[in-house]
Amino acid sequence: MKKVFVFIFAMMFAFLLVGCDLINTGDNDEAGSDSLEVNQEQSQTKMNELGSNDGYLIKFEYTSQSDDEEPESGSMTVGVKDNVRWVIEDSNNGGCIKVDGNVIHSYSYTDGAFVYESSYENEELAKAYLEVFVNAYTSWLYYANAFDGSLKKGADTTVCGRACYTYTFDMNNFMGGMVPGIVAGLVKGLKLEYKVAVDKEYGITMRLDFVGEAEGDSAQFSYLVTEFKTGSDVLLPTLPEPTPSNED
Repeated sequence: MKKVFVFIFAMMFAFLLVGCDLINTGDNDEAGSDSLEVNQEQSQTKMNELGSNDGYLIKFEYTSQSDDEEPESGSMTVGVKDNVRWVIEDSNNGGCIKVDGNVIHSYSYTDGAFVYESSYENEELAKAYLEVFVNAYTSWLYYANAFDGSLKKGADTTVCGRACYTYTFDMNNFMGGMVPGIVAGLVKGLKLEYKVAVDKEYGITMRLDFVGEAEGDSAQFSYLVTEFKTGSDVLLPTLPEPTPSNED
């Protein structure tokens, strides 16, 4: 049943997106009991420092495919530099915020250019909104952290010119071949596994390959960082001058 598979697929990625450790109940040598060299808190600290000090721009491309559906693909670019934060999805949608003192300027992105939308004055909000904006669009950097402690480490690799560790997680081998109780009771023919490449310096997920099967349906998802720029290589987007209205 496609609906059953979609539920499981969504459940797995819910774990990945929020970094839950709900199914990590103990060591399992066959499935893997390795931990990441950089945990999520450390990785987020490193990325926040990178954004504050040098700035960064990261772009990833993804593809997904399931039975009886056409393959889908897309990309996302996230940039952080100075007091500007921006995101571009599939080269035709996105947004940007720029903090100028205690004023937040917001922009939308359409037809290859940023367009001014509005301004808001609030010093405390301006400071907090910088990181809130970034966190809303960078949960994918921490895909690997979902099963930290239940991974199996592999050979090192290189992604986008950066040195990476590799890990695998296979739910079929988890808990001695028994999937967690409620899933095992509801789903037949379940296969959930993924492989990740994790940046050695910053601990972010540079590549993800996911394969899933359930009730005779299957799906695949892959994600790959194709650009990773820092410092002077990160160019601020061209933004029009804000033109706030006279209305409060």
